[in-house]
Amino acid sequence: MRTLLVAALLASGSVASHAQDDVWKANSNTATAVTGDIAIGTDRIVFANGAILRLVPVEGRPGVFKVEPPANPLLMNGNRLCGEQDVTYVVLALASNDDALFMKVFEGVAVPAEAVADANPQEGTCATYSFSR
Repeated sequence: MRTLLVAALLASGSVASHAQDDVWKANSNTATAVTGDIAIGTDRIVFANGAILRLVPVEGRPGVFKVEPPANPLLMNGNRLCGEQDVTYVVLALASNDDALFMKVFEGVAVPAEAVADANPQEGTCATYSFSR
């Protein structure tokens, strides 16, 4: 499975509106209950309720992003991405057929080693969400 090269998307420049963002539909029960559908922009993820998580690519690790500043926004149904802890890193990875997106969120200072495209937690993962086109 290959990683989502969102770094190329992030490097393409800023977008003027959310209309240009890459939209993904919540596919897992967790994503449906917590994030809803998401839109990935050049430097952010926008959640169904309008909350925004700012992203900066981690050099040399495609699909791995630092959350800047660390945050844990209030999302759907009063839920947050990662319990009560701030999210420090996000991994975005596409399944090999490009029709499923996996988002893994991390807390703490350890940088995720790679973007793994499956629903299984990686070391340090506090939550995993899946989306489809």
